[in-house]
Amino acid sequence: MVRDVWSKMERFLCNNPGDGIMPKKEEVVRPSGLSVLKPEEMVEYEGQCLGIVEGKVKYHGTDAAKVIKALLAEKTTDKVFTSIPKSNLALVK
Repeated sequence: MVRDVWSKMERFLCNNPGDGIMPKKEEVVRPSGLSVLKPEEMVEYEGQCLGIVEGKVKYHGTDAAKVIKALLAEKTTDKVFTSIPKSNLALVK
């Protein structure tokens, strides 16, 4: 019984579209947030809020509300809001 379920699941997840079985959906994984920034950009945007759209900084500024409002107006689903703290601040957990 368990083998039958497992073999059906393997056939469902099969990548061969020619046999009438639905292929696996391929997803694009893109780094988001601060991982898309270079160290030079981190220094440039220090102390600011960022709106990253499709892997590129599109909005930035010290007023978080303005950046979020502009970011929400974007039609794409690949968008990230983040902020870069000033280097002279200590973050305490």
